[in-house]
Amino acid sequence: CTGGRRGRRLPLKLVRFRDRLLLAVWLLLAVVLGISFLLVRQANLRQAHRAVESDLQAGAVLFDQLVRGRLDQLALGARLLSHDWAFRQLYGSSADPADPVRHRTLLSGLENYRARLPEAAFLLLVSLDDEVLADTSRPDQPPRAAFAHPWLLRQAESAPEMSATAFAPWRDQPVLLLAVPIQIPEPAGWIVVGFALDAQLAGGFRALAGLDVTFMERPESGPPRLIASTLPAATQPVRA
Repeated sequence: CTGGRRGRRLPLKLVRFRDRLLLAVWLLLAVVLGISFLLVRQANLRQAHRAVESDLQAGAVLFDQLVRGRLDQLALGARLLSHDWAFRQLYGSSADPADPVRHRTLLSGLENYRARLPEAAFLLLVSLDDEVLADTSRPDQPPRAAFAHPWLLRQAESAPEMSATAFAPWRDQPVLLLAVPIQIPEPAGWIVVGFALDAQLAGGFRALAGLDVTFMERPESGPPRLIASTLPAATQPVRA
């Protein structure tokens, strides 16, 4: 009799209740695990976003320091040049740069001085009438062409230190321009230094900060344009 009782099957209703209970437990466990996964995922995303934002902020500070440091070097070199006696004699003796011989002499002297400023992409001499007298980036350009950014000189004229810096397009490339006066001994013209935002600057920043950087230009019309990037070619933004 005892063995017969042990061999009896559970009632059908009890079996269904047990199955439903197990199913409910599994469903509850799946819901708990799903919610835990979502919460952990959201926490990880927030942490990742905070880490990326912190890296970007630190990178922005380092990039600003890098540019300012190079700009300070350019400003010092340009001011030394503007007060250099030999340069002032050269500039003063080339008052009429329309003469081909004088223009070549002025351009040659300017190029020699540019070689002393390794951070400078180019040097320009601009008259008080906003005319380009010599341009190391375009040595074949006739003198007395209109300077493309006279507003930079107006800013320098109104500044206490008689200098100004600004980002501006130059030869279809964005550059940082620095303008300082030529003192003979009163201001007699302008030295404009161009600092390029190029692959060399991007590589220097990556070596300093350990962060990749991409320079993009946003023109007034048309899509953004890639200037330089330390990212692999396959992951760079599309070049317009």
